[in-house]
Amino acid sequence: MQPTLLGIMPESKATEVLEMMNEEEAEEVRELMSYSKSSAGSLMTTDYVAVPPGCKVSIIFSILRRSGQEVDMIYYIYVQSNSGQLLGVMSLRDLLLAEPDDTACAVMKKEVLSVLPSSTIEEVTNLLSKYDFLCVPVVDDEGRILGIVTFDDALDKIIPEDL
Repeated sequence: MQPTLLGIMPESKATEVLEMMNEEEAEEVRELMSYSKSSAGSLMTTDYVAVPPGCKVSIIFSILRRSGQEVDMIYYIYVQSNSGQLLGVMSLRDLLLAEPDDTACAVMKKEVLSVLPSSTIEEVTNLLSKYDFLCVPVVDDEGRILGIVTFDDALDKIIPEDL
């Protein structure tokens, strides 16, 4: 969820909209709005797919089918610990080539490049471009995944709309 529309509304209107949301969504939006407008935190979406390391590939496909209704862009599946630490990442291609009984831990790539919410949009865009990523995870200081920044959202921020 990206709160950019609320960020440009008058504060009284934004407050009205937040009051109409359920408490969990409203809290998520408030948190995203707290980040600097030129940071990865302001661009990230909290809609991503994450699974525990012991999850079998056959179950991950079930999760993807269910998540497809809620998550607009599914580029990667993130593997995270019970406490939310980012442990690895796998692409859809990785999943398709894996055996149904393989676990996420066996399929994932352990070296995950990520950014902090305070990283600049330029840093995010450079990382996405340098490695041809479709998105990059945003993690806190303890390595817990907070969200993702997609290539198109980062690009929209650095290229003026009138081009």
